[in-house]
Amino acid sequence: MTGWRVSPDGVQQVLTGVDTAATSLVTALAGLSDQLSAAVAGTQSAEVAEAMQAFVEAQTADLTLIQQRIPSARQAVIDATNAVTAGDIEMATATQALAASAWTPDADAFAHHGGSVPY
Repeated sequence: MTGWRVSPDGVQQVLTGVDTAATSLVTALAGLSDQLSAAVAGTQSAEVAEAMQAFVEAQTADLTLIQQRIPSARQAVIDATNAVTAGDIEMATATQALAASAWTPDADAFAHHGGSVPY
């Protein structure tokens, strides 16, 4: 493969999947506190309560970072896709202009050959 292409439609499909997964994550995390409380209450054990609290404290920072990074990463993908698409349009326009200028007949050559181009 000598190059690469970005398909905006393909990127949109991936971002739709990311949105679905992010929504599921937020929903799961929203209910986690109630579920952990119920689990701790069911055991009636101070040790389990302490272990669960330590677990939640240890994981909270990571889960918060994940929730913050998803929208940031999503926006970075959108920005990169837009930049590539704009670059493709810019390159296509420049290439078309160069091609058009290469085929502009030379007025003197045209006149020299009696109004016809010899090629």
